[in-house]
Amino acid sequence: MFTVNAEAYQGPTIQRVISIYDNYKPDTNVNEHISPLQRQEESLLVDTFLSTNVMSAAMRFLADKGKIRKDYYDYKDTLRKIWFNLFSRGQGKIGSSGFEHVFMAELKSVPTGTEVVGLHNWIYYSKEETNGKANYAGYLSKVDLGDKASIIKIRTKYSGYDKPVTTMFVGTSPELEMALYTVCFYARPDESCPVSLGGTKFNIITYKFKYRGNDLIGTAYPDI
Repeated sequence: MFTVNAEAYQGPTIQRVISIYDNYKPDTNVNEHISPLQRQEESLLVDTFLSTNVMSAAMRFLADKGKIRKDYYDYKDTLRKIWFNLFSRGQGKIGSSGFEHVFMAELKSVPTGTEVVGLHNWIYYSKEETNGKANYAGYLSKVDLGDKASIIKIRTKYSGYDKPVTTMFVGTSPELEMALYTVCFYARPDESCPVSLGGTKFNIITYKFKYRGNDLIGTAYPDI
């Protein structure tokens, strides 16, 4: 489905995202074991994102609204917690995180078999399509965001399992996506969060996952 110029992967934030793909296992029924080195890689990703205008502006906005403290280290701790804290989606296994779910994909056991969950990022999708793990199965709808980005709703297969519908931004930076999701997670969790990009209005959906007293990102995606 995607034809991506190799240069598109060379931006520093995209490079950071790609560099941690191999830190996680897709199966939510397998415990994740994140090493100190892998935690450092997550920390570097957050630092790289916070060095961008869009991510730092999003965190200042949340601080101005009283959602978080106006402090770089609090910004960093907040992002590390809501996106990278591990939690369980069932079976007593600590096998999931917001980042893995949204910016990658997960496989979850359900009574009818195995379900694909997450898979809301075009960079990961294009990489997995190249690797033969993601297979486009049909177009549902598309909304353009100016002339360089869009939101798509598609049917797909991942690791051989059907995902009847998923939505994702295309052509956007990962820091923009994380900034939008983070703001909506604090501003309008568990409901539609109206957003406008490139003169186009749409909604973002985020859901909280409460685990061991913390509100973490269970999922986040654009809705069209």
